[in-house]
Amino acid sequence: MRRALAVGFLGMLLLTFLVGTFAQAESTEDLLIRLLVKKGILTEEEIQALKKEAEATTPAISQPAPGDLVDTLRDEVREDLQRHDEESIALSLTVEGEGRWRARQDVGNKNSGSTSDLFLRRALLGFEAKVTDFALARLALTSEWLGAQTTDQGQVADESVTVDEGTLTLAKEGYPLYAVVGKRTQPFGAFFPRLVTDPMSQDAYEVKGVGATLGFRHPGTDRASWGKDFSFTFYRGKEQLNHFFESGLFDPGAVVRSTSAGFRRETKQFSSFILSSTLSPNKDLALGTAYLSEPGESRRNQTGAIWAGYTWGRWAAETEFLAALSRERYVLQSTGERFGTSFKEKVLVLGLSYKPTMALELATRYERLWDNGLADAAETWSARNRLSLGAGYTLYEREDVGVRLLGEYRFTDYRRGGAAREVAAPSQNEAFMKLIVSYK
Repeated sequence: MRRALAVGFLGMLLLTFLVGTFAQAESTEDLLIRLLVKKGILTEEEIQALKKEAEATTPAISQPAPGDLVDTLRDEVREDLQRHDEESIALSLTVEGEGRWRARQDVGNKNSGSTSDLFLRRALLGFEAKVTDFALARLALTSEWLGAQTTDQGQVADESVTVDEGTLTLAKEGYPLYAVVGKRTQPFGAFFPRLVTDPMSQDAYEVKGVGATLGFRHPGTDRASWGKDFSFTFYRGKEQLNHFFESGLFDPGAVVRSTSAGFRRETKQFSSFILSSTLSPNKDLALGTAYLSEPGESRRNQTGAIWAGYTWGRWAAETEFLAALSRERYVLQSTGERFGTSFKEKVLVLGLSYKPTMALELATRYERLWDNGLADAAETWSARNRLSLGAGYTLYEREDVGVRLLGEYRFTDYRRGGAAREVAAPSQNEAFMKLIVSYK
């Protein structure tokens, strides 16, 4: 910005100087003509004839006054600076209102009645600044669950304003290496957002925290050169395992992590990491795989992920499979004792969508969780199968403003172990509505 202002100011000074010497240029022309006559190159008659011919064939050109030239340049500099600001700084705003109904308020109590809620799901304000041609800064502030008692995962709602994303991205067009530093959703999993609610894969495996990523990206040019992205990310703590215990896919009151029970303190080192890669053989197909490793109580918590998405015409299909490769031993809350074995869960997500029109999208999703015997060992419940049906309709879209309405019905059945067979609900029926207003 300062550099552009300096260039514009110097340009106006230069133009003022040139305009000020314009009259001198006129007298210099007369001196040159007289010199040509003196040297005998042209005669006075030839000079007069050339002047008359020029006046007859060349239309008169009105010269702007010096002040007008300066004002014109000043306006051009101002418009150029304004365009520079618009290209360098971007503002986005998203507001989501949500309503939901549940057949059972508490899955752990099959006799609990139904419940309904209406709340502001998310208010997000984002800023982007193109610092240079290779540095992009982004900040996103958000407040979620305003007016709700619990989240969709059953956790206590927190309405406080937080930094949802704060990153600095270093990447230059045409150069394959890039780096991202800061807080964001780290590159582990695809999650394929289509419906109102998040898939099981996102509920259980999303990693959102501060980290640093170094990657290699190539867009690909033809079938012989696939689009590709390889990255290495490191961060601190057990973000993925924390997310799993907050996912609502099993009873978090029956089972806790070893660190929560005091068997081992949380690490304060950046010893967690993610290896991720995506391949795009063509514009319609995307393939991905990732490996995640976090510190654990007696062994590292390791997770693998693979996913694929394919689009043909108005149809789109997605699949994602995530599996625990190793897990620390959890603790039974009622006794405070660790289990003798670890439970390595797996999640499968299958999604299909169709757009009969540009404004309307229909979607369905099937999900499956294998808990590796956790519900039976802890005598509690865990989700087993989930089926969702939904639709989204764009009510308004013009330039940077959009309004979209979404609806979803979700059915979940549960496995119940031990005493939970008598008290926990065998299934859950839910309905969701969401209205999204966005500005980009």
